[in-house]
Amino acid sequence: MLPTQWSRDGRFLLFSVFSPGSDFDVWMQPLTGGEPSTVIATDAVEKGGQLSRDGGWIAYAAGYGGNYEVYVQPFPPTGARWQVSNGGGRQPQWAPDGRRLFYISPDKKLIAVDVDGSTPRFAVGASRLLIGTRVGGWERTHLGNPYAITANGERFLVANASDETLPITVIVNWQSTVAAAQK
Repeated sequence: MLPTQWSRDGRFLLFSVFSPGSDFDVWMQPLTGGEPSTVIATDAVEKGGQLSRDGGWIAYAAGYGGNYEVYVQPFPPTGARWQVSNGGGRQPQWAPDGRRLFYISPDKKLIAVDVDGSTPRFAVGASRLLIGTRVGGWERTHLGNPYAITANGERFLVANASDETLPITVIVNWQSTVAAAQK
């Protein structure tokens, strides 16, 4: 199980899970009790479900044609879906205002796409490059989201991989150091 998002209202958790016969699927677990249920499940891989701010849309990555692309569909699902990325995409995240979707491309670039979910027919605008990243292993981006978006949607924190080996510092008895500094 790979958790991907808490719903904004705190009612459920979205997660990806391996399902025999259909590979990875997107599920949700009600947090008030009850059994988990499938949100998106086909013979292809579906991962990384992310709900829009208003909870009316879900973005996710799927390998329907062999390549991973980012898709959006109504939530709860109706059977309709729209492809957002073109040329590959994973790790979709909504802008805080809900008017853009971000994702990581196969060449490790952070891409933005203007979207409009104000009508039943989801509208997808042109994509644009925001920044190049060094996200470690594009093929492994399902292990956790490699970037975070600020509340205003204007800045990003990206976990970049590096070939450089950095030292690890372990501080023991740190409470006494803090207590001594407060005297």
